[in-house]
Amino acid sequence: MTMLDLAEGVLRVFGVLYVGGALFMLNSQRTDLFLDKALTQLEKMTAELEGKPPRAPEDTGRTWWLIAGAVLTLAAGIAMALGLRLAVAMLALLLIQQIAYFARQRAREMAAATEEDALDARPNQATRNGFYSCCAHTILAGWLDWRGALE
Repeated sequence: MTMLDLAEGVLRVFGVLYVGGALFMLNSQRTDLFLDKALTQLEKMTAELEGKPPRAPEDTGRTWWLIAGAVLTLAAGIAMALGLRLAVAMLALLLIQQIAYFARQRAREMAAATEEDALDARPNQATRNGFYSCCAHTILAGWLDWRGALE
């Protein structure tokens, strides 16, 4: 087994993990959308009963950004697991989407009215770790493609 074969196997294993993570994330975000809608309705009804103005709605745009990232992660994971050259392009698109998400969240953090809203806008450590992992996998996939190991 050569180093190239080993690297390709690593890429394929991480592809399977990407697929599983993406499916988990899609399910999680679908549930979040449902719960956010239900909680917004409950808060609106409660505010009306108490005669108070309703609270600002949750940031559903963030949820849709995360769903887009999960779809790209799923596509990249399938391409990685199958050892396709398409994995390089999908991982590059995923990196671009993640950078745009970080920029969006940074703008929301800077514009936040309260410290709590600013902290809520900040991407969590798992999201940052996912970005670093994606950088490494993009480099690995690019190297494997350059060496002709991907189909």
